[in-house]
Formats: sequence, structure tokens, C-alpha cells
Amino acid sequence: MRDEMEQYRRQETYRDLIDAELVPGETVIWQQAPEQGARVRGSVITRIFGLFWLAFSLVWEAFALTAASAGGPALTMIFPIFGLPFVAIGVWLVFLMPGRQNRQLNSTLYAATDRRLLILTAYPQRTVRAMPLEAIRSMTKRVNRNGSGDLYFGLDMAYVSYGGYAGRGRMPAVPFAFYGIDADEAQRAIQLQLDSRKEG
Repeated sequence: MRDEMEQYRRQETYRDLIDAELVPGETVIWQQAPEQGARVRGSVITRIFGLFWLAFSLVWEAFALTAASAGGPALTMIFPIFGLPFVAIGVWLVFLMPGRQNRQLNSTLYAATDRRLLILTAYPQRTVRAMPLEAIRSMTKRVNRNGSGDLYFGLDMAYVSYGGYAGRGRMPAVPFAFYGIDADEAQRAIQLQLDSRKEG
């Protein structure tokens, strides 16, 4: 019950922000915040990769420090400094990036209107990603055992760019997807809107 109330409060908070993004005549047909505990798919794989990266970097750093302390050639003094950025990347992948992704997901609201898909995020700053419905070429959903799921959108390349959409020929840096939602409900609402646009 407490989780349901928290989710309701989050949706109420973001509803005003979504309303501010709507153009005259645009209507919201579906909206939902990710469920508590939802995660970006692939984050576990990234963390495992980060563990290997960090372990290798620490071993490198240990060998470099040993060689430098042994008083070898002056070049060996550079090796410990060279390894520090790689250790920092490993720390980011294992400890910092997953927490940032979770906080970002917990401050996100997804919406579909009769014209666009919207991803509104309040952390670390307010950002809005939008995709026109005519860009959607396919929808792929993955449903978890608890009923929540993810909905991925295959997009027309004419709308895809590095930062979001409305460019040509480059893949997006971040997939356009809804995470931790009722994927069946979202897909039905969006598909009905797509079908009505085709009929109209």
C-alpha cells in the first residue's frame, strides 16, 4: 500500500510537468512511472564488466607501483599515473554508475500522447526526450515474473540521431525504451493510437 501511494504521488508530481510539455490539442493517452526497484536492462552486465575492468586495473596499478618503487628506469615512474584513469573508470562502472541510473529511473515518468512518446526525467536535471509516433516501426516488450516489464521501440532511421531524434544515419546513444512499467498496457495503448492514425 505504501509503495502504491508513493507511486501515485510521483505520478501526480510529474503530471504537471508533462502537461507543460504538451502542445495545444495534444492529449495524453497513457502514462506511468517505473515501478520501485526497476532497473535499466543491461546494468548488471555493465557492472560485471566493470568488476573485471577494475580488477585488471588494480593488478596493473600494483605491478606499476612495485616496478616504480624498485627504482628502475625513469619511464617506470609514469606507469602508476597511467593506470589511475583506468582505476577511476572501474570505480565508476561498479559503484557510481548503477546508483546514478537507479536515481535517474526513480525520477522518470513515461507518457504516450496522440502524437508523441515522452520520457521525462528530473534527475540530475530536468530533461525531456520525445519521439513522434510516426517514427515507431516496431515495439518489443520483455515482461518480468512480477508483471512489470520493459518496452523497446524500433525507430525509423530518418528520426534517429545521437542525442535523441530528428537526425539521419546515426544510432542513438541511449535506446528509446520504457523501463519497469506495465508493458502490456503501454503497448496496447500505443498500438491502438498507431492503428487509429493509419485508419484516419
